[in-house]
Amino acid sequence: MSVLVLYTDYSYCMYESLLETYTNFLTQKIKDQVSTYRRWQDRQAFVLGKLLIWEGLKYHRYEEDCLSKLQLNHYGKAYIDSSVFFNLSHSGQYVICAFYKEEIGIDIEKIEQVDLDDFKTIFSEQEMNQLRVSLDPLTDFFRLWTVKESVIKAEGKGLSLPLQLINASKFGTVRVEKKTWYVKEINLFQNYCCAIATLSEPSSFFFEKVNFEIINERGRPFT
Repeated sequence: MSVLVLYTDYSYCMYESLLETYTNFLTQKIKDQVSTYRRWQDRQAFVLGKLLIWEGLKYHRYEEDCLSKLQLNHYGKAYIDSSVFFNLSHSGQYVICAFYKEEIGIDIEKIEQVDLDDFKTIFSEQEMNQLRVSLDPLTDFFRLWTVKESVIKAEGKGLSLPLQLINASKFGTVRVEKKTWYVKEINLFQNYCCAIATLSEPSSFFFEKVNFEIINERGRPFT
């Protein structure tokens, strides 16, 4: 089975118009949760994430009221049933969601300046050696980070599974306890790193950008 990856981007504030346009498909709980985020960028990413889940589930033949059936596991990972699994991530101006027949995790990170020494405790010696000899240590830092995060999100146990237990130094697979996760690094976006982790190796990946329609074009530039 293929992994379906839906993504969208945004350059201005439009979450209120999205709420208005898709009000019949977004639950009251989702609408209430939007207001708990202080920054409009976070509100927008939250709404777009739910709409990407909605689009992906409809693609898999779920009904249009599928968001009303969303549940959270003990660690806060969203699911509906065991037919289709999905996971969300957002960074910068991108929101992305992956769908698969088994547990799946996805992480995207915008490449920005960080002090690599601040993260020594979450990287193995092998990983730190990779960064020390890298010709582009900043990009490789985010590459390793997204691999770790995608595996943690696929496990669905949140931060109860520490990042330092996941060795991302090998390409293609990551071993965690008795599980082997297959990791695909995605190069869809310039200046971003993205990784997808699955418990079995997918036959293929299908990527599609989703452009959501809105009733009113009111908004302000993304900065």
